[in-house]
Amino acid sequence: MNTLQPVTPASRTSLEQAPVDPRSLPPVLVVEDNDDDYEMIADSLGGLLPASRVRRTVNGDDCLDLLESEDPPEPLLILLDLHTHGTEGIEVLGSLRKNPRYERTPVIVLTSSRNPRDIERCYALACNAYHVKPMDGKEFRQLVRTVGDYWLHKVILPRDRGADR
Repeated sequence: MNTLQPVTPASRTSLEQAPVDPRSLPPVLVVEDNDDDYEMIADSLGGLLPASRVRRTVNGDDCLDLLESEDPPEPLLILLDLHTHGTEGIEVLGSLRKNPRYERTPVIVLTSSRNPRDIERCYALACNAYHVKPMDGKEFRQLVRTVGDYWLHKVILPRDRGADR
C-alpha cells in the first residue's frame, strides 16, 4: 500500500534554493510605453531587486530588437503591456514563445485591456498571467509588488529556461 509521508522541515530544505544576491539576478524586462506606469512599476519592484536589474523597452519593436540583438539579455521575467506603439504586445508574446531562447521565460501581461479576446489570445500564446492595471496608483503599485514578489521570491524557476542556454 502506498502511504503519503508528511513534509517535514528536514525534507523541505532539500527543495529550497540557497539565498541569491539580488545584484546577480538576471534583469526583469518591462515593456511599457507609458512613462507614469513604468515609474510605478520600477518603484514597486525597487524593494524586491536593485533598480539596475529592471530594464525597459517602450514598445514591442524595441523589445524584439533588444532580445534579438547580438548580446541579448536573458530576462528572469518579462512584464508586458499589450497596447504599445508599433508591434503590439500580443505579437511580442507570440514571437517569444516561438524563440527557443525565451519560450519558457515567464511573461506577465500588465495591461489596461479587459477584452476577452485579448485574454484568450494571451493564454493561447502561453502567457503566465494576465493582469488588468488598476486605475488607482496605490492598487497598481500593490499589484506589481505582489506579482514581483511571487515571481522573484516565491516561485522556483528552472535554471535552464531556454533551449540555447
